Amino acid sequence: YPVDALRESWQHVNELADNLADQIETHCAETGEQFDRIILIPRGSYGPGNIIARRLGFKAHHILHMCMTTREDGDIDVVGDFKYGQMPSPNEVKDLNHLIVEEVAHTGVTLKHATDL
Repeated sequence: YPVDALRESWQHVNELADNLADQIETHCAETGEQFDRIILIPRGSYGPGNIIARRLGFKAHHILHMCMTTREDGDIDVVGDFKYGQMPSPNEVKDLNHLIVEEVAHTGVTLKHATDL
């Protein structure tokens, strides 16, 4: 684990994810915005992302994975260009509104990159 990793109980993670799902549902009800798919950026987003996806009614085929990193194992700082693993195909994301779940907003670089793709 990185030296600055925050350790949470699963109960607390569930509570936080439920709270976030409530906020997203409220946002959608108030604005009319709807999400076509949910994109999870691993690794830590899988737990909260699963809870949020279930709460918001996403089926398994609506859950996409955007695997990318700029870090090496154990590093907490950006160390170079993005390295990619499993990524959605252009057809899976074109002209759709996505809810992106990333568990850490350390610098915002990954989330910004994900929204720019």
